[in-house]
Amino acid sequence: MMECMREILEAQQTLGQVPIEDIEIDSSSRDEMPAVLRGLKFIFCNQALRSQIFALIDEQVLKSSVGKAPSGTDSESGKTIDPHNGRPGMSLWMALVFALVKQALNCDFDRLCDEANQHKTLRIMLGVSPMSNRQFHYRTLARNVKLFSAELLEKINRLVAEAGHRLAGWQPGDPIKARCDTWVVETNVEYPTDYRLLWFALVQLVKTAVGLSYEYHVVGWRKAGYWKKRANRGYRRLRREYRKQSRTERVRDFARVARAILKRGQKLEASLEAKGAAAEKVESLRKWVRHAARQLDQMERRLLREEKIPNGEKVYSFLEEYTRWVSKGKAGTPVELGVPVAIVESRDQFVMECKILWTEQDLEVTGELLKKAKRHWPEMNVCSFDKGFSSVQNIKNAAGVIETPVLPKRGKLSKADREREDGEAFKEASKQHPGVESAINRLEHHGLDRVREKGKEVFEKVVWRAILAANVHRIGKLLNAQEQAQRKRQAKRRPKAA
Repeated sequence: MMECMREILEAQQTLGQVPIEDIEIDSSSRDEMPAVLRGLKFIFCNQALRSQIFALIDEQVLKSSVGKAPSGTDSESGKTIDPHNGRPGMSLWMALVFALVKQALNCDFDRLCDEANQHKTLRIMLGVSPMSNRQFHYRTLARNVKLFSAELLEKINRLVAEAGHRLAGWQPGDPIKARCDTWVVETNVEYPTDYRLLWFALVQLVKTAVGLSYEYHVVGWRKAGYWKKRANRGYRRLRREYRKQSRTERVRDFARVARAILKRGQKLEASLEAKGAAAEKVESLRKWVRHAARQLDQMERRLLREEKIPNGEKVYSFLEEYTRWVSKGKAGTPVELGVPVAIVESRDQFVMECKILWTEQDLEVTGELLKKAKRHWPEMNVCSFDKGFSSVQNIKNAAGVIETPVLPKRGKLSKADREREDGEAFKEASKQHPGVESAINRLEHHGLDRVREKGKEVFEKVVWRAILAANVHRIGKLLNAQEQAQRKRQAKRRPKAA
């Protein structure tokens, strides 16, 4: 098997290629693209930062992309692999640029492909000569953007955030004031009614059963199209009916269709086991049988027997099982379907740390998030939270981690609590705390309003890509503001014409 040769940067320059250091970017534009390109140029021109980032990429991406095991050998054959042999692949600088531009623009791969082939400044940033007719395909972009793991993006983000702080005037040893909050990053799921989930499970069961019956020559699914149409018809009729009496009859009709399909699915499962089918094949069918049986039971209990289904028994998505039902009591959005994400942002508007709350609540992650932020940012001496993070134990624990933990206590305040919250540092941090909502809004504009990709690992990658893109975009905005301020100062110093 031929391994792909991949480089961090293309060493050989082409005719007419413009050095990245010489790229001219419009600082007056308010679009996201010039600011993120300005931030990328800053990373590339900062030799120390670029070397650190490329060292991480070389360690975690370059070796794995040529099939190396941790010992430096191929994990399958045990032979040593030369990374300089094989078919050339896209450079990792290009892949990083594409990943951040996509997330900054919050676009799909089709638009990213069009930008990569038509946007002149972006192509120069990629190292493509204006005289070159090189074209990128959206599938190539999709494969390369996914190269960077969440762990790698997290490490790169710390380096970029530190460089951004320095650009904003911070020096090592200076205190860092931070603020923390959570919001729900929505997953790409529709409102999960039990009969809709049952319909989806039945359709997937029929689809899986047809493929397995054909593969293992099991009869009984010749009329699969008929059963799929019956499931579709039963679901559509039930969805349109709101009158209680007619609705009950249509629930029973849909349940009869579901039982018939389930019975056939269970029979096929037994036949596959008798034929000695592969365990993963049988499990692929058993999974949909199990989902359909559970949703059928819940539909009948809720709509026919008028029972209330406990939240612990509910499933909100089959393909994105990590989706949570979050009710924060916000006006206009009583319920959100997604995963809560907690961030720690500095006053200079750089997101320093993040934690995805797969199953935890705000109260449960306060100490862990604070310790993680303090470990990587020892200069952080103030961090503000809202009351959702506050408990008596969290207040005590936070006091041992940082100098000024701003955790407002719930309920009636004791004398000691009132003195703590009346302190000047506490009040000042509380006034600055609402600024974290601006960071959340910025992250939502960079793709964390709704994650449309599927999979727990991909969700985590998207979260860290968006945070890194937001910090790079913030660096670009800072550089643009500094350049415009310098131009104004120069204009004031010019002598006026007589």
